[in-house]
Amino acid sequence: MGGIGRALGNIRRTVSNTVRNTQRAAGSAVRNTQRAASSAVRNTRQAASSAVRNTRRAVGSTVRSTQRAVGSAVRNAQRTATSAVRNTQRTATSAVRNTQRAVGSTVRRTQQAVGSTVRRTQQAVRSTVRNVRQAAGNTVRRTQRAAGNAVNNTRRAVGSTVRRTQQAVGSTVRRTQRAAGNALRTTQRAAGNAVNNTRRAVGSTVRRTQRATGSAVSNSLRTMRQVRNNVVGTVNQTRRQLHNGINNLAVNSYNDARQLQQSNNPVLRTVGNASVAIRDGVSAANRTVDNGIQLAQNMGGPGGAVTEGLLRASQLAMTPLRAVDQNLINSRQLPVSSRPSPDQLTSTAYGANPSQRGPNQSGRINGAAQLAQFVYAGYNEGKFGPVSIVPATVREGNRATQVHLVGISGTEGVRGQSTGWATNVKAGILETTNPGLRNAREAILRTVPAGSNLVLSGHSQGGMLAQQLAADPEIQQRYNVMNTVTFGSPLISPGMRAGEVRRIAAAGDPVPRASTFSVVGPTSEWARRGQQDISTDFPINRVDPRTYGQGIEAHMKDYTNERNPELSRMDALGRVNPQVPATIEFNPADRVFFTSPTHTASPL
Repeated sequence: MGGIGRALGNIRRTVSNTVRNTQRAAGSAVRNTQRAASSAVRNTRQAASSAVRNTRRAVGSTVRSTQRAVGSAVRNAQRTATSAVRNTQRTATSAVRNTQRAVGSTVRRTQQAVGSTVRRTQQAVRSTVRNVRQAAGNTVRRTQRAAGNAVNNTRRAVGSTVRRTQQAVGSTVRRTQRAAGNALRTTQRAAGNAVNNTRRAVGSTVRRTQRATGSAVSNSLRTMRQVRNNVVGTVNQTRRQLHNGINNLAVNSYNDARQLQQSNNPVLRTVGNASVAIRDGVSAANRTVDNGIQLAQNMGGPGGAVTEGLLRASQLAMTPLRAVDQNLINSRQLPVSSRPSPDQLTSTAYGANPSQRGPNQSGRINGAAQLAQFVYAGYNEGKFGPVSIVPATVREGNRATQVHLVGISGTEGVRGQSTGWATNVKAGILETTNPGLRNAREAILRTVPAGSNLVLSGHSQGGMLAQQLAADPEIQQRYNVMNTVTFGSPLISPGMRAGEVRRIAAAGDPVPRASTFSVVGPTSEWARRGQQDISTDFPINRVDPRTYGQGIEAHMKDYTNERNPELSRMDALGRVNPQVPATIEFNPADRVFFTSPTHTASPL
């Protein structure tokens, strides 16, 4: 037992020593390992730091090299681009200068060609006009002597003169037509060739220069269009004046010739027949020449202008033939003017305020009813005439406008005065030229300065004439038609009237529905909507025949009624409830009346 205990003690000690030795060896190994690891970490860190520094130096060097290379490339590119821009600018400038020189040369050549053509055309027209005037003067003198001998001598001499004149007219018309046709065809061909050549040349030039000189070409085209429009306007104005003058000679004498055809005197009857034949032949020739003129104007260009000049010369050549007809009978009259005192004019009207002086005496128009009273002064049984004109002032609040107020009364049975039913038919149904229109226009042109403002007013037939005046090209060209106010008048010349037009119609009045536009086709509803309806004091009861005649009462009396509820809401220009009502003021002593002869010498 004791030996086993000792052996066990030895074993314990041996194990304890072994454990301690092992622990010491393990600790030493751990420490050595830690020292080796620390040394390895330090070495690795040092190597990594050195590698990072080397890499940074290498990257910095590479970046600097790249920056220098990029800067050099950029500078080279900038220098190349600058050189290219300068070269492009120099090339563009040279191209623009070359184009400008080419365009200037083309424009100068075109201007020289146009100027040369215009001068040649002007010389040809002046020569033609001189020749035509000389021929016309000689023809007029010979024709006047022949006509005087025909009237004073026997029926046989008159017949012979008429036959010779008819033959001369036929020959002249045929020659004129042939010459005009030949000239027109020749000019059309030449103009067509010139236009085609010009179009090709201009097209080529425009295509080459549009991109560089678009603005300059546009300005040149606008200038050329403006010049052409001015020339066309002048030509059209001259054409209207020639046409009006020639028709004045023809139509006036034509009506007298118709009366001579009914004469019991065989000589006068023969003269009338000859005059009608002359006028009919000349009218046919005139229509042919007018058609040729229209074709020449549509053709345009220098060729069209030359053709139109030749055709107009043909028109002038036919003027002496119309003068023969004019000189046979010359019994026409012009409108006669007068200045009656205000007390001589109608002072009472249906529905007028009895406590106040009417507008014909006071010179103040406050509303539509008083404007109608102004117009009704033209119903004076022919003593002064149906047309009156007076300088006036239209006041709207603080604004004052200077105008000429024109009043035209309607149908009135006065011997020798053009206020009868014939004028109604011509103005309202046919809407043609009539003595009333010609006399009213003559009165305005004789009294009112050019450029003035016009306010037109009329009742019944006078309202129709007022609308025709508002649509008259000569009146529109010479004046500013501001307003047209009618009472009891149908729709006339729609779409052509200048200024504001107001038609006032009473409920029982049949006349405002009596024009072609008021009763025919789809325009009847338009005409009805275009009028300002007012109530009537003279209603018609369809079951009571005794009321059938009240339409005439309504036509004559309703429009002057200041108590009428609808009229009382209208100002002096016929406007309904305007924000600023208009009144008209004038001096009654300045008012001028004009007669309107049936056989008028006023121009067409």
